[in-house]
Amino acid sequence: PTPTPTSTSGLDDYGCPITPTTPSPDGADGIGDPYLPTAGGTGYDVRHYQIALTIDPETGAIAGTTTVTLSTLTPVSQIHLDLIPRVSDVRVDDSAASSYIQSTSGDLMIDVRDDARGLPRARGETLRITVTYAGMLDPEDPMQAGSVYRLENEWLLAEEPQGALLWFPVNDHPRDPATYHISVTVPAGVEAISAGVLESEGPSGAGGGQHEWVWSIDSATVSYAVPLAIGQYRLDRSTESIGGRDVQYLSAVTERVSSIAPMSTNTALKWLRETTISEALYLVEVLGEYPASALGGIIPPQQTDWGALETWGRPVYDPSVARYQGQGYDMSYIVRHEQAHFWFGDTVTLCEWNDIVINEGLADYFDGYLGPGTTRASADEYFRSVYASLSRASAFWEQIISDPGPTQDLIFSDQVYTRGGMAMHATRVLMGDEAFFRFLRDWVANPGPRSLEQWREMAQQYTPVDLSAAHRAWFDVGEMPAATSENGYPT
Repeated sequence: PTPTPTSTSGLDDYGCPITPTTPSPDGADGIGDPYLPTAGGTGYDVRHYQIALTIDPETGAIAGTTTVTLSTLTPVSQIHLDLIPRVSDVRVDDSAASSYIQSTSGDLMIDVRDDARGLPRARGETLRITVTYAGMLDPEDPMQAGSVYRLENEWLLAEEPQGALLWFPVNDHPRDPATYHISVTVPAGVEAISAGVLESEGPSGAGGGQHEWVWSIDSATVSYAVPLAIGQYRLDRSTESIGGRDVQYLSAVTERVSSIAPMSTNTALKWLRETTISEALYLVEVLGEYPASALGGIIPPQQTDWGALETWGRPVYDPSVARYQGQGYDMSYIVRHEQAHFWFGDTVTLCEWNDIVINEGLADYFDGYLGPGTTRASADEYFRSVYASLSRASAFWEQIISDPGPTQDLIFSDQVYTRGGMAMHATRVLMGDEAFFRFLRDWVANPGPRSLEQWREMAQQYTPVDLSAAHRAWFDVGEMPAATSENGYPT
């Protein structure tokens, strides 16, 4: 039988190992992440978000109504969601919530007790919580900076580890992936681009020259993988077969691209199509079934704080990616990296943010060691060259990537990516190619939140070689691993 990602330490209701930081699932503020202690809430599992949003691109004013469908995991009296815009109404199923409190930091606490009896909701109940809210997008606001990007009357909402709370109420943590239905109303002539499948776009029923864009995500994914781009975009749409699965291909490139990169919008769309499809076909060969119903990419006009983000089926690429491609650099590796996240991060999600290396280390492995035309020998050579280049960089090795630290610069440090990719190759060397790639395919075939601990335990089930010493050296020790066969150094 196929080994499963279990843990001897016991699992919580999300399938994650119980740790000393795991709170009692009784409706606490915060899902229990040691790095983001107030992110989300406990005691429930979101199944679906139904989002209806109206945006004024000239001012950044937003108004929305979102219904969160969730299942209770334990008897609960209150539900905590994350939301920055100010709430004007909350309903639980078809009744007004008896009370709710929204903090200035974005925590929304909702009393969900049974009105008739005043008792907590029982485990296993399904609740529909509908929240009405409004606010202003503002990249200068400290709570929005790095998540909201503006260029005149064009907007981009995208960020990791958190960003969804800026435009809909959410359990904003990867331990609780869900499906989404997103309706965005904007003025006619403006595009509203998100993740997943474009279900429809056309005049809004509200009239007044408004246009509605409707997107759906039918596979449970993380909230940070749901972006929103508002502005002037040119779209490229088709149906493509990816590993035998028909998916909607849709890419969107800003009409300003020629002012950012030495290429036209059509050239950018052509490059994005060719690269996106070819890299997806390669990843399917390595990892198995394509996990999404959509495929494509977004190139916005705004300069971001990151190079790219693995939004579901349609990554957002900083315009510098188009600029470098137009200057003659091959940027296909960054497309492969972000699409690898469809499996590592968007399908198999994180239990806690200190598990980040099983996202970024594995994605780094695909942009550095694996790709069309690569071989085991070329991967070994690449590993040895990276190792040699870092042989005197003692400070580089001080960060422990199994627990990189609670700030964003530590979570997404070069060490997490580069040392993480090296750790993956050392594991491949020790396991052998057949066992390693069978393990990866089985790992991504089990959607939902997982931990680094579970990744290490499951890898060990695929090989008689003891991986523990090498994994300690690469993941848990703040010094450079010795170049030995025991540590997976390729000979």
